[in-house]
Formats: sequence, C-alpha cells, structure tokens
Amino acid sequence: MVRCKLLTLISLVWASVLSLVHVQSRAESITLRVVTEDSYPLQYVQDGHLIGPALDLVEKVLVEADVDYEVEVLPWARAYATAEITPNVLIFSIARTTQREPLFHWIGSIMSLDYHFYGLKAQYPKEKYTLDELRDARIGTILGSATYQHLLAENYENLYAVASPKLNFEKLLSKRIDIFPANELSFAISCTQFVQDCDQIRSLSSIGVPATELYFAMSKSSDPDLVNKIQVAYHTLIKEQRLADELSQIANIH
Repeated sequence: MVRCKLLTLISLVWASVLSLVHVQSRAESITLRVVTEDSYPLQYVQDGHLIGPALDLVEKVLVEADVDYEVEVLPWARAYATAEITPNVLIFSIARTTQREPLFHWIGSIMSLDYHFYGLKAQYPKEKYTLDELRDARIGTILGSATYQHLLAENYENLYAVASPKLNFEKLLSKRIDIFPANELSFAISCTQFVQDCDQIRSLSSIGVPATELYFAMSKSSDPDLVNKIQVAYHTLIKEQRLADELSQIANIH
C-alpha cells in the first residue's frame, strides 16, 4: 500500500514537471509581434531605424523575459487594431483609458500624460478657453488615439482625423484645422521638430481625457504564459531599479 501511494505521488510530481516544461516550451516558441507608431520623442524613425527611450525600455523588458520579438512601425490606427484583435502582440506607447482597460493586458507604465488643446495665438488671443468655447472648432486628431476616442465619446462633431502628429501641425499652420489635442510634453518636443516658430502656437485649455499614463500592453488573446513572463520581467526590473535610467531619460525629455 505504501509503495502504491509512493508511486502515485511520484507520478503526480512527474506529470506536474512535464506540464511545466510544456507550458514553458510553448511560451518560448512564440515570436512576439511588437507594434508602435513613429511618435517623436518617445519612439521614432531616424535614418531608417526605430530609436527612442520608450523603445529602449520595452526592449530591456523583453530581453529580461528572454522573449523573441519583432518590431513593426505602423500608422497608429493600424497598430491599435492589430493589437486589439491579434494574439501575441505588444503595443506601445498606448494611453491607458477606462474604455481600453478590458481590451488589453497592461504590462507597465512609460510616462505620465497631461492633454491640452492647442491653437494659433492669432486666432485665440485669450489666455484660456473653456471646452464649450472650443467645441465648434475644427479639431485635428490622430485616428484611433485616446483623444480621438474621448472626443467621439463626448460628441465632438468637427473631427479631422490624420495618421501622424506632423500632419496636425501642418494643417493648423495652413488653417485647415483650428485646434488639435496633444500631450503637453509631446507637444513641446514635437513643435520644435515640425515648426519654425513655436511661439505662435499655445495651449488653450486642458482636456479631461481619462488617461493619466502611457503604457506598453499586450493583446487580450495573447498566450497567458507569455504575458506572465513579460509581466514578471517588468516587475523584476522595477523592483531591482534596473529601469531607472530609461524612466529617468523619459521623465527628463525637454
């Protein structure tokens, strides 16, 4: 009887080991698809290569997780749609909103957000404007972005969606739109890249977008063991303060 129980216990332990090996092998056999947009200064294409502090952070986590991956730069709407419906896809840098909360596995934070409407000083001379005063303006926005989704939900009607922030600057200066929403930090950096005289554009009003941070996240249908490996890697790096340089670089962008 004792020998029978011992054999049964050994069989159970061995089955558990085999199951663990199978799970680990399955996760290791997956090549993670990483999608993002060209969005200076966090991640952007220069001389045909994607660079930037957000990319550095994400790649450090994936290396720690020992995950094979391939990075693609896509228009934001396509990147978002890909991550929303395709298994084993990681997307960055994505605003974490209430609307998006159930759609993804949220891995880790990249930076804080503070959204404003921006317009030309010559057209908007007052120091500040209410959101009601700006509601009828022609608003440029990035297709599929958190601000685009928020403005739709708030029933803004005059939305002119584009594929990249650069197009918003061009349309504003040519007066094809009146205002556009942007994160305060990203605006300050992008403006110096796309506009000769940034003093002609100013913040008009803060926007109540229900998103306070940019994240990197994974599609909801992703392999759970792969998600867990990447989450564990991120939290290990945070706990051991091995992402301090990357997070500091992002925080000190100016």
